[in-house]
Amino acid sequence: MNMLRYALLHLQRNLRSAVIAFACYLMVLAVILFVQQSALSRQQMLEQMASSLEVRGEIADSFGIQTELLMMDKSQAMMFLEGYSISKLIKDVSVKGNYQCLVNGEAVQLMSITGERADQTLYYDGEMIYEEGFDDSVWRTREAVCAVSTELLPLCYERDGSTYLDVTGWFYSTYYKEYIEAPMTLKVIAQAVTFNRVYCPYLMLQDFCAQLKGVTYWADSLAFTIKDNTRMDELRKLLLPYFGDSDIESAGSKYYTVIIKDAEYLKLTSEAQKSMEIMALMQPVLYLCALGTGVMLVVMQMRGRKKEMAVIRSLGAGRLRVMAQSILEYAIICLPVTLFALLVWRELSPMTVLGVWLAFMAGALMTIIRFTQIPLVKQIRELEE
Repeated sequence: MNMLRYALLHLQRNLRSAVIAFACYLMVLAVILFVQQSALSRQQMLEQMASSLEVRGEIADSFGIQTELLMMDKSQAMMFLEGYSISKLIKDVSVKGNYQCLVNGEAVQLMSITGERADQTLYYDGEMIYEEGFDDSVWRTREAVCAVSTELLPLCYERDGSTYLDVTGWFYSTYYKEYIEAPMTLKVIAQAVTFNRVYCPYLMLQDFCAQLKGVTYWADSLAFTIKDNTRMDELRKLLLPYFGDSDIESAGSKYYTVIIKDAEYLKLTSEAQKSMEIMALMQPVLYLCALGTGVMLVVMQMRGRKKEMAVIRSLGAGRLRVMAQSILEYAIICLPVTLFALLVWRELSPMTVLGVWLAFMAGALMTIIRFTQIPLVKQIRELEE
């Protein structure tokens, strides 16, 4: 009790020194808070970016051959995914078909899609051309519309205030046992950034083929958007037994390949992980800073207290008492700052604050031990001088 009273009395007498120690310890905690906040805010930003990314997947024939097994529209595609128990992780499905056609006698790829997501090469800004009131939902209708590549625009023509393109589809007929040509006129509503392609609604082309003898239209792939990026591992585990990997040349008995387009997502999550690793590496460095601050501060304080320590020891106080007295003073100084950090800076975990306090006190203890090890004779001589 007497030791505590003396410690409080000494702090009152040396208020300036106590305030300096208080401020230094507070500054150490503030620096740690700033570093930790910076790392955490960057990690949170990266995690938000990663979760907001729309990760896409695509399923196609593993041998690159169109088959009737892939013949489906958007609703059938969702049923196809339900058969593999992965529809619960999917929020949107698009279907894409691929046929040959002729435009002005030149061979062109005729792509049918149920939505823009089925083929990311479409865009709707810049120099696009479309009729007023255009909506992306047009790809899910049976309207005779299309989006064309830039180099095909000169082959389009104006009629009744709209832009049109004449296309000749080239389809194989099982009835005639040969390829047949079927002309169609499509209204141009948008521009595509790909080369030599014409995009049209999947259902429209499906209906068009139904009118031709022996022509069956099918899709060559379906695209889906993942509902929750954090469940990517779960999705991969569900896909693994049924689908081949597009990176593997031979898919074996797995008839379809699946491509998960999550490179950007993995990049962001990897960067978030690096932020956590950097923060983990910084923690010991910050504790060393706290330790160094404790050493530096106590060295400055103890140099001014040499005479006081010599008097106390000459009056009979032992080294342990002087040591305990000094360390108690710094514990009293650190206590309000520690409580302040725990109550106000909620971002700092109690373990972090405890670690800083222990490092700071360890530095102070090391210095106090060093000064109390000075022989009493030497201290008295310094006192006499």
